[in-house]
Amino acid sequence: MPRSASRAALLAAAWLFVASHARGQAPIAVDSPRLCLPSATSTLPSCRHPAFHSDWVRAVVLWSEGALTTGDVAQVHDLLRSSMGRIDAEGTLDLRIRARVLCGEAAARLGRAQDARARFDAAIQLWSDPAALGWLRSKGADAESRTAIASAVDAVGRAVFHLAKHAQREADDATGRLDPPPVDAPDPAARSKQTAAYRQWVAVQLPPWMKAREASLTAVERLYRSVFDIPPAPPVRWSVAAAEAIGEMWAAYVTQLRSLPIPQDPPAGHVGSAYRHTPLDPVYEPFRVRAKGAYVLCLGISSSRRFFDATSARCEAWLARNHRQEFRALVEYVPPPTNNGSWLDDRRVAPRSAP
Repeated sequence: MPRSASRAALLAAAWLFVASHARGQAPIAVDSPRLCLPSATSTLPSCRHPAFHSDWVRAVVLWSEGALTTGDVAQVHDLLRSSMGRIDAEGTLDLRIRARVLCGEAAARLGRAQDARARFDAAIQLWSDPAALGWLRSKGADAESRTAIASAVDAVGRAVFHLAKHAQREADDATGRLDPPPVDAPDPAARSKQTAAYRQWVAVQLPPWMKAREASLTAVERLYRSVFDIPPAPPVRWSVAAAEAIGEMWAAYVTQLRSLPIPQDPPAGHVGSAYRHTPLDPVYEPFRVRAKGAYVLCLGISSSRRFFDATSARCEAWLARNHRQEFRALVEYVPPPTNNGSWLDDRRVAPRSAP
């Protein structure tokens, strides 16, 4: 059995053990989960273990989540696609949504963009259906109900984020390319002609491109911001990721504008780099403000929801790097520990013996 398959199956095996123990049944034997491992002749739908059938949908979802992390993408996609009918018939709303999102993510990794979009749209539609409100009202305040609601909201947030990311890639393919004419000819006469052509390009072709680019990025930003509107409360992980994606998108646009050449020499007494960017300040400053606002939102969500991950750290680092007067990285206040992991740092000093 492949190592990745055995690791991914641990989730399903663990759920089988927990489910049987909660029902007062005898614990599942160690080798029993092998009956449920996908292989050439046996798949999860044909599992023969009696305790598996009542929790079949949950075990499939748990196994698929583990298998995606280990790289069994095609196997996850085939399993969920062929089992979606039974998942809809036997699974709860949160498991049905998670199954569609996992299938869509597997399809996206396989390069099947249309299939992935259809799966993500189906998951969002399930959560937008009025029946979802009844399902929410039927849930109590116990830990299992809260976990089910949180997992469903997180899956919907993942679907919305992936759809926005796909729309951003399409926008980059359509309007992201910018090819200014060169202005680096060594000969003065040729450089003069290039400068004239470049000025013509800036006056005629650049404004329409900027208008189309800004419109496409604004549309993508609206898709990212729809993560913040997921009821009953937006998922914190994907809210942070969406805010960072918005900031990164506008910051990249600013970088693209700043990279445009200025075909003239700086006057005496001016530093070249400062003079180079001064004429462009009024152009890209509004987009720098939008990028900063998105990164501040990213950090604000992390602070208010008490959630901090690698995405939050990137937002903090960007603000500390680009707006140092207002923001400081946490490491500047609290230095990192100096413990290098050596056993010498953790050894205990033996007490002195009595004389």
